[in-house]
Amino acid sequence: MGEVSETNKKKKLNRHIKKEMLRKNERLLLTASAVIKGKPDTVLAVTEKYWYMYSYNDNLTEKMELIEQHAFDGINEVVVDHYFVKSVFLFKTNTNEFKIIVTEKGKDLESLLKNQLNLKVTVLERKFSRKIVGYRSQSKPKMVVSSFLYGLVVLMFIAVIVVNLQAEDEAAQHVEKAEKLMKEEKYEESLQELNQSIELNGAENNPARELMKKVNKSMAEEHYKNALSLVNQNKIDEAIKEINQSKTLHDDQKENKAYALEKEINKSKSTKRAKETLVKMTDKEFELLQANKLEKSYMDNETLNQKFIKLLVKNKGEREKHLAAERKSLIEKQFSSWDGSHKNVTKYIKSQMNDEDSYEHVETVYWDMKDHLVVRTTFRGNNAFGAKVKNSVKAKVSLEGEITEIIE
Repeated sequence: MGEVSETNKKKKLNRHIKKEMLRKNERLLLTASAVIKGKPDTVLAVTEKYWYMYSYNDNLTEKMELIEQHAFDGINEVVVDHYFVKSVFLFKTNTNEFKIIVTEKGKDLESLLKNQLNLKVTVLERKFSRKIVGYRSQSKPKMVVSSFLYGLVVLMFIAVIVVNLQAEDEAAQHVEKAEKLMKEEKYEESLQELNQSIELNGAENNPARELMKKVNKSMAEEHYKNALSLVNQNKIDEAIKEINQSKTLHDDQKENKAYALEKEINKSKSTKRAKETLVKMTDKEFELLQANKLEKSYMDNETLNQKFIKLLVKNKGEREKHLAAERKSLIEKQFSSWDGSHKNVTKYIKSQMNDEDSYEHVETVYWDMKDHLVVRTTFRGNNAFGAKVKNSVKAKVSLEGEITEIIE
């Protein structure tokens, strides 16, 4: 197994401390990273009565080791010295002194000792310079070295700022060049300038980013126009390539006309759409189609419209198949699937009988007269004297099944 990271050590240590305080029945008030020589992974735990120093120890079952423990009872004063990166707490009793160094939450610990534990807390006042590393001891050699190092850092910081400003200036120059090239419709060169600008200044507010969108949009428009021209020349495959390039540059389906053109191309090639259109055609339109005189617009682009009409001609047989199937279904629905009788003719016969309960279906036949059917139903039933007699009715019926005339 690999070594446990410093962060994970602290997390584990804090978890174990919480469990330990629960076991001791003590209320945990604060934990903070602390420093003890030879024990890098140390945490200070403060309760109402004690403060503890625990260190992470992977060799122990509980993964933590108690380093120090002191009670707050008997402490006369706490002297606090805050530095930039640490805080030193000196606990004084009548006989001893105990020092704690924490690298975080120094102010919180000071407040806790003063306000919650009601200890006398004295905070040492230092000049700002005495808090800076290298100046705290007021040793001249250290101060000279520190001054040199701090000066070097400042110079490096200034150098970085200057370099960044120069880069921003160069980036702005590339944007200016790109704008000029864009006006001249030299989009590829304009993009190169914009890419160079972004390399120099990658900030989100670099105008090059917004201008690049405009350039891409303009290039997308050019590819769309090329595609449209190719469509008009009936070079569909080449047009599709231009459309794809346009979509890559500008993928807004509402703004980029290439998407609409692509849909029209797909419609012009769709056999399914052609069949649906043929079925919905009026008889007059179909006659014109058969005579190659149909001039109806099914799509905006005339070239694609003519291409689609040719597809309609190619699939015109589908209309007849569909209409025949539709007509057959319409006729079959008029007759009973049980005995073959015509539903509406049967209703009519029963309405004319003396005793409709005596109705017995014998046979039904029909003749398809193209625009209507002639249906003859033979049946038996009781006459006025109660005798069972055989009879028949012949009727003219519409294709929808309605009786339009009783023939005999």
